[in-house]
Parts: sequence; C-alpha cells; structure tokens
Amino acid sequence: MTRENKVILGSSIILIVSVIITGFFRYEQRKINQTEVSYEQKLTKEQRKLATVKEVTHEELLKEAKKGDSIQKETANQIEISQTVSSKATQLFRVLLTFENSDQYNRRAKVVKDLVTPDVLKDKNLFGSDKDVTGNSFIDTLKLKSQFENAEIYNSIVENNEVRIIAQVTYSSSKGDNQAGTKQDIYEMIYNTQSNKFTQVKKIGSLDIAQP
Repeated sequence: MTRENKVILGSSIILIVSVIITGFFRYEQRKINQTEVSYEQKLTKEQRKLATVKEVTHEELLKEAKKGDSIQKETANQIEISQTVSSKATQLFRVLLTFENSDQYNRRAKVVKDLVTPDVLKDKNLFGSDKDVTGNSFIDTLKLKSQFENAEIYNSIVENNEVRIIAQVTYSSSKGDNQAGTKQDIYEMIYNTQSNKFTQVKKIGSLDIAQP
C-alpha cells in the first residue's frame, strides 16, 4: 500500500467515525433535553447506550467497509487485525502476569505457546527459571504473587506482514504478607500476520502507580 493510500485510509477511518459519533451525540442530546429525569439516572442510561452504540458502530463499519472499494476493504482488514492483536496480546499478558506459586509461574510458557514464536518462549526475561542459587524456587520462598488487571494496546497498520505494538499493562504484585501494589509495564511487540504469532515481546519500561 502506497503512502498516499495509507493517508487516505487513515483519513477515511477518522471521517467515518467522526460523522457517526457526532450524529449519535446530537441525537442523544435532543433526547436528554426532552426527558425529565435525575442526572444520575441519565448518566447511567447514556453510558449503557454508548457502550451498545460503540459495538454496533464498529460492526457496521466493518460490514460497510467490506462492500466498498479496495481502500475501504483494506480499512476493514486493518480493523479486524487490530481486534485480533488486541485480543491475543491481552490473553498473553493475562497468563504472563498472573501466578500465585512456582507451578503456575513455570506453566506459563506452555499455556501461551500458541500465541508466540519459539524464540519468544526462550526469552529468559519473560520465561526464565524461578530457581535461586540454592536451587529452591524464589517464587515460593518469597511468596511472590502477581495478578493481571488490564492492558491498553496500541498498534500500527500492517507492513510486510508485521504489526508493531506498544502495550501498557497494569497488574498488581505482592511479596509475602505485604499488601499488593499496582504497577504498569510498557512492552514493545511485533505480531506476524502469516504465523499469527508474536515474534517479539520486549519490556521497555516499568513504573509504580501511586497508591491512594
């Protein structure tokens, strides 16, 4: 896809979404003005409607785009790939960052083997041994626990069968009887659309979130 087509593709997505969202909010605003209910009731109702409209809008965009010209079809393809990447990345991090003991920690690689390439499984920073210098499990000895919470996934368009991704992952971790603290890790990833697997999963940053 040429640079010009990429620009047109991006502009088309923004234009379509903007028109739909603008029309929706104008319609909802007229309804709100005509309805005499409390603010809290209106907020709850509109949040539920917005969630439904987002889902319908997304499906309609895909359906209509697939009927259009080559650029529109490419738009639909990009949307579907983005959905796939986001879903698979979330699955990966849910397993990678959730464990309560040594057995669960060591089983992670087997659980995600269909999501990543063998090279990623060999990465000691992701799936290293839990044994300390004495041969004991530091996971069990220190009573380390981790719980995945959520992931924000940002991906590029497909180029040369690859999608580049930045993932902001939130999880909680604890040691022994210490209260769990919330953290965020930033990952740089690459997803191959032919193998349908992540070929790179690299943590590039980490930060602690201030506790209330």
